Amino acid sequence: MLATLQELRRAYGPMMSDDQCVQLCNDAAWIHRAEGYGVSHKAGGTHGVRYDGEPLCHDVIMLADGRYWDVLISAGGPSIPTWGAQPSGVITDPSRYWVAPIPPQGGTEPPQPDPPTATELEARVAALEVWARSFAR
Repeated sequence: MLATLQELRRAYGPMMSDDQCVQLCNDAAWIHRAEGYGVSHKAGGTHGVRYDGEPLCHDVIMLADGRYWDVLISAGGPSIPTWGAQPSGVITDPSRYWVAPIPPQGGTEPPQPDPPTATELEARVAALEVWARSFAR
């Protein structure tokens, strides 16, 4: 995901608006939609609006189960992509629900990142194993 976010970020200037941040998050989630990623509805507080009019959090990519990643440092400004192996947390607020990504504006598919290396996949598997063990008691 980090490579996708970094690649998409290059299309914007040094500072991004909240709406541009929403579009970047949507486009990254769209590329990774087969993995279950979407964006977070957010009508209050700091947020942006996707081109279809949907108010969304300007720095979050999430899964339908509520796990989310804060993916932009200083969103709405320099908007520096970031990605952690573990989610930033779980959104439980019913007003901050998962929203499916939509195709990028203009109907073009964003560039696909290179597939993960074996080392990256091993790290992901290790992180998932740690996460799964956290449920075993």
